[in-house]
Amino acid sequence: MCIQRNAVAPYQAWNWAGDEIVYDCIVPAARLIPGTKKRYPIDIREYLSTPDNAVIRETVRGIVSALDDVNAKRFVSKEPGSFDYRVSVLLDYMMTHLRYRDKPGFDHWLFPDETQAQKAGDCEDLAFLLAALLSAAGMSNYCVRVALGFVRVYQPGAPMIEHAHAWVMYLNERGRWELLEPFAHVNGRPRPRPARKNSIASMQVSYAPHFVLNRDHLWRVESNETYQLHDFPDYVRAREQKFWKGFEPKFALDVHYDIYREALDGMSLEDVRTVNAVNEQMDVENVVTGRYDPRDHCDFALIAESWDRIRARLKTGDLEELGRAIHTVSDFYAHSTYCEAAPKGAGGLPPLFVPGMSLAAPNVTYNFSTRSNRCAHPLDEVQQHWNETVVTGHWWRPIIGVPSEIANEAEFAWRLCLPDHNHLAVDSFAGWTADHHYDLQTYQQQFVLRRKMAIRHVRAIYQEWMQAHP
Repeated sequence: MCIQRNAVAPYQAWNWAGDEIVYDCIVPAARLIPGTKKRYPIDIREYLSTPDNAVIRETVRGIVSALDDVNAKRFVSKEPGSFDYRVSVLLDYMMTHLRYRDKPGFDHWLFPDETQAQKAGDCEDLAFLLAALLSAAGMSNYCVRVALGFVRVYQPGAPMIEHAHAWVMYLNERGRWELLEPFAHVNGRPRPRPARKNSIASMQVSYAPHFVLNRDHLWRVESNETYQLHDFPDYVRAREQKFWKGFEPKFALDVHYDIYREALDGMSLEDVRTVNAVNEQMDVENVVTGRYDPRDHCDFALIAESWDRIRARLKTGDLEELGRAIHTVSDFYAHSTYCEAAPKGAGGLPPLFVPGMSLAAPNVTYNFSTRSNRCAHPLDEVQQHWNETVVTGHWWRPIIGVPSEIANEAEFAWRLCLPDHNHLAVDSFAGWTADHHYDLQTYQQQFVLRRKMAIRHVRAIYQEWMQAHP
């Protein structure tokens, strides 16, 4: 796993397409009759049931007309990458033209053209508008969902905070559901405030969908939570009590602000999304499908081999290869003991690692109790072989194969004797366990240090890459 790029917990385990169609789609007392104080119920799908809405289509035409000729043609084309490009353009539009506006409760959600007219709305309003823009831009209804659920915020030593929320899910061209957070795409792109960086780094945020909808259907998303026992109208009433109170929209920007966005300063939103998609693919799909190569993650102490792969990928000038390269760079800092062993310089930071740099670590020893059961060497020989050396842990899992050219090397028998990946890696602020190589305080200090080093190194690589491939 790569060093945690943002505070949002992985969300691919949910069935974002929906599990069970809900036929009672009524939001109780949802709208005010104009000129009266009388409310009337509404079918929630009405907020998305205007694919041919002239106002929204005109908005999309205006967005396209502001592009140069090449990108305007790309936006309306059906070439590979064009649909993901449309999403990036629409998110850019949301960033520069929409703002968050709080309303008490949520009993008067706005239709997309109403939100567009006032250039502001709360989470449901902005989610409905974004979904409508995606539809008007030619996105298949199959690929877009508005999700209704809860956002849970976890911080060490503090109680979990739960907020009712709405957001958009998009099935991208790589076949993966991508979370589009409305609050992270309004009010421009302010940088996280320095005073909050450590608190954001220690935070874990999870998105729990209970219902998803498009203009055709409302679906329940299966889970074991008590909210799933409610009928949809009852769920809406119960949800009102946990709505975002006094919400600060910059919070969402900070939470979703990953290290690549910070390190790749100046890269377009579309390209950052491509880089992040590649990173997610390497962390999730390569393992789930068995296409795992430890040289992509600096695992099994294959440090020199991983850096050879990094350099080869950077030479191609290809954006996706850049994404794969910086994933491996981040994994080097997250998975290895380099930041513990290397001498510290200005600001308490070690130098950026350079391939060929000595991996001697005279003061670093390991606990080999978590070595693979395939380790065939005596413990004292293992300690002599690996202690006082910068290493990364083994990732030996029965369901995951290792490429034969690595598995057949004589040295691989020693690599199976390394401590387990989870014993050494520092992937997230909250990822410590009692059997880790570090105690809790050291672990958290190491996470902050390694995150800084990953950002510094990725930024340096990107700047060099841009000079070599303008």
